Amino acid sequence: MPATSLASRRLPLAQPRVQLAHSDGVSLDHEFKTLLEQHGLWPLTPVRISTLQINLGRVCNMTCLHCHVDAGPDRREARCKRGLHHGFGPTPSATVQIRKARGSVATWLATWSP
Repeated sequence: MPATSLASRRLPLAQPRVQLAHSDGVSLDHEFKTLLEQHGLWPLTPVRISTLQINLGRVCNMTCLHCHVDAGPDRREARCKRGLHHGFGPTPSATVQIRKARGSVATWLATWSP
């Protein structure tokens, strides 16, 4: 198995439009609902948010088949501070507690303010 991302291998599935085309027409609603009902989890009810994941880029030391952002050691895309600011909006409505982070990312997020 190559240790590179879909994008670097120039595979069509790396493109969001191709991913969407593959998922069109696939209905898992009935199967998903039935499975939840069988486990006493239907209807779904909202709960308090406990985790916020922020993808700061696509650089990663691993290439995992299940990765939803197609990250890997061959990727170089990263979000800039302006992009993060845009994502949070002008006024954050909650405090973010950093549990695990490394290097400058932890420092920057801990001191971030709009």
